[in-house]
Amino acid sequence: MAHMTDDELQEWATAWLENVVECHQEESSWE
Repeated sequence: MAHMTDDELQEWATAWLENVVECHQEESSWE
């Protein structure tokens, strides 16, 4: 993986987490 700055890593992680949460919510209600 190419080196990323803290800001880039934070932005990537946030987008990834949001995508994962959306997928889980679609599959089943886990809240």
